[in-house]
Amino acid sequence: MSSAITQIELRYLFSVNCYLIESGGGFVLVDTGLSPRRKELVARLQSAGCEPGKLRLIVLTHAHTDHAGNCAYLHAEFGAPIAMHADD
Repeated sequence: MSSAITQIELRYLFSVNCYLIESGGGFVLVDTGLSPRRKELVARLQSAGCEPGKLRLIVLTHAHTDHAGNCAYLHAEFGAPIAMHADD
């Protein structure tokens, strides 16, 4: 099984990187960026072919808002479960 990883850089006061991993007909998103860049993130996901129903998992590296700011929105709109360490 091959995988492709796309780095999505979102700039808002500073840069935040998210990573979209395509594998097995679905996608995993690592981190979600700040909410003021939501439209940009969704556009980047869609241009990569990641539509609602295809996002299989959202992984948060930690709970800071620059990494988790779009998490609840993406969970609701794309239907993806969220994985995060229990200490966060």
